Amino acid sequence: MTKHLFSLVIPAYNESRRIDALFWKLLEFQSHWKRKYPAQSLQVVIVVEPSQDNTLELMIQKSEAHSWIRVIGNPVHYGKGFAVRTGVMQADGEYIGFSDADVSTPLETVFETLEKFRTEKDIDWIAGERSTNVARKSLLRSLGSKVYRSVRNFILKNDLTDTQCGFKVFRRDIAHELFRDLETVKFAYDIELFCRSKSHGFRFQFLPVKWLDQPNSTVKFFRDGIRMLIDTVVIAKKFHLGEFRPEKGRNYKPIITGTGNTRKEDAA
Repeated sequence: MTKHLFSLVIPAYNESRRIDALFWKLLEFQSHWKRKYPAQSLQVVIVVEPSQDNTLELMIQKSEAHSWIRVIGNPVHYGKGFAVRTGVMQADGEYIGFSDADVSTPLETVFETLEKFRTEKDIDWIAGERSTNVARKSLLRSLGSKVYRSVRNFILKNDLTDTQCGFKVFRRDIAHELFRDLETVKFAYDIELFCRSKSHGFRFQFLPVKWLDQPNSTVKFFRDGIRMLIDTVVIAKKFHLGEFRPEKGRNYKPIITGTGNTRKEDAA
């Protein structure tokens, strides 16, 4: 039985400079949530990867006064995909979504997704699409995204418009089914989500969202870009070989569970 209507997962790594802005946005979102869903609870799960700054300590400190926010410290740094997986598998909302710590997509977009789930019962999950609503995207990032999208769609043999938007929302059972066996621990994990979803026959829909390119990104353009391409090739091979089909059985073997430093959360 679910405890919350919605759970928001936020992965964090070296985010000490963004924490004040993040919590301001979270508190603003909670205020809007209470007005729109006064009888329904909200949960936020922040998963902190071992960082080079004091992100974990600051997250715990800032969340102490807010029982609806839970902070989890992953004891080993594997990558964004692993952090999101940790949070999703810990979340218990009827709907589970995730957003980057820079909150490039306004959190109020959650309300639009929940309304879509209410009115369109055949949708299993919703992916943000930035193609028509991008503000201040750097030339280098824009060019890199176009090149990656062309390569990705060629090797996957599909025409997905935007796989890497950091805003996605799922029905709880779908989220747990997809993330339970997720193998990609770094930035290409979104690609595996789409491939697993297609292999399982889950129905997803793109939703145009507002998106603002934020400064001080923790993504290293060339290093992480090359790793993403390599991971995408591996994912595509498994997808085309049918290794993501549910009848293939469970093949995820967790290296480490995302426990570490935690604080119990209550309903908002």
